[in-house]
Amino acid sequence: MRYLPHIEKAISRLGYIKPEYAPALAILMEENEGHHPHKIGRLFRQIGIQLSAQSKRDLGIRANADMTVEAIDALTEKGRTAPLKGLEATLLDAQFSYFRERSVRSGLTSGRDRFKIDGMFTLECDGCRRLDGEIATSAFLSKLPPPDCQKEACAIGIQLNIDFIQELVHKERVREAAQKKGLLARIFKRD
Repeated sequence: MRYLPHIEKAISRLGYIKPEYAPALAILMEENEGHHPHKIGRLFRQIGIQLSAQSKRDLGIRANADMTVEAIDALTEKGRTAPLKGLEATLLDAQFSYFRERSVRSGLTSGRDRFKIDGMFTLECDGCRRLDGEIATSAFLSKLPPPDCQKEACAIGIQLNIDFIQELVHKERVREAAQKKGLLARIFKRD
């Protein structure tokens, strides 16, 4: 389950969902990949026995909102204070985390480990603003979101950073070293 570590991290970071529900949410995210976490959260809230209209109002949600007994059971005390928001924020944070990890994996697969950080909400978040535009390696990126991020679902993004000039200079130096090595081998060739 490729979303599981991201769901677990979001659950731990935000505290809205009980950890034992991480596998179920990871499966839902994988089966509904490409859909917004709002929709995935709604699907989760539709599985099981719907709460009564009064029970929903008691939780502070609309009477016509989807919310099942099973979905409520998945929420922590903190999650019950904001059941719709808590579930969606957890799924959204997990999705952003997955996107960052996928970008890193793609870069490393191509032999590159330099990424540019893109602070999506730099006007709203000091943590994202502080890192916006920075160049980092995968080791640093594994620690995102920044501890001072002010968004529940941190949307800080990353993109592969390729310094084409540096790559050309490196390739030329490797070529020159190989030529020198070949020349020295011919000069000092032992019979």
